[in-house]
Amino acid sequence: MIAKGTHTKHPGVTKLPDGRFCVTRTWVNHATGKMIYRRKVVDGSVDDAIRERASLRDPEPAADDSPFAWASRRWSRMNPKERQAVIFAAFGGVCVYCHREVFIPLARERKISPRRAVIDHGTPLCAGGSDTFENAALACNDCNLSKHDGAAP
Repeated sequence: MIAKGTHTKHPGVTKLPDGRFCVTRTWVNHATGKMIYRRKVVDGSVDDAIRERASLRDPEPAADDSPFAWASRRWSRMNPKERQAVIFAAFGGVCVYCHREVFIPLARERKISPRRAVIDHGTPLCAGGSDTFENAALACNDCNLSKHDGAAP
């Protein structure tokens, strides 16, 4: 733990009681939604500390750090509406089979529309497919019904 110090006029640079400087950079990892903090203690002048802070760069994303990596980890805890919203965003609101735009109906809307967004499983659940983010796709109601637990239309 770094001792408390006095703030300088430069953001992210704090002068410690022993005369050294603590530089801090903060980022948000958008895949996980968590804050990342980088801190370093620097000997020398405040100009050295400012240069050192500028050298602290964004961490490189991991190879498997896709924008929807968090969805795979949270999938089992999501309710159906959350799952539908995540799949809708992941596929850009377009059916994977006919490439038409689809929509998520309002809660009070009872009419079944052919372009209504539904979650389709690449490998059907009845054929041993898993209920995971990796096996889910966005389809319109027409394409999902014409699939009949088999191959894509």
